[in-house]
Amino acid sequence: MATYITKDDYFSFSGIDLEIELRKGNTDNPSKAVDIFLQRVEDFCLDYLHQNYRITPTSDEWDAVYFKKGALHQIDYIRLHGELSIDAANGMATLAPNAFTQFQLAGMTNIAPNRPTSYWGGRYGY
Repeated sequence: MATYITKDDYFSFSGIDLEIELRKGNTDNPSKAVDIFLQRVEDFCLDYLHQNYRITPTSDEWDAVYFKKGALHQIDYIRLHGELSIDAANGMATLAPNAFTQFQLAGMTNIAPNRPTSYWGGRYGY
């Protein structure tokens, strides 16, 4: 089960009931379709932050409120564009611009792991 977002969160955010929206999906477990979908969205967002910024829920920069907002925007993006990691020819998953903005507002996307942070080596550039 998803840790940060629920179907009720998404309904409050968008006015769309995921139980109805995902009813016609391809799954052998229709009673768990929403839970599976929410977990996949969370996992994608967590993996994105970890891969690109080395941010995890135990990082100092972690902000669960902004993570939740970003994940909700990611659901909108997937509903509009599909799961691009499956549908795209290059197989690349895409983070929603509005999700990235939420992560950025929380400071979770400020430092790329392989980029030098400053001449002095300080984490925040000073």
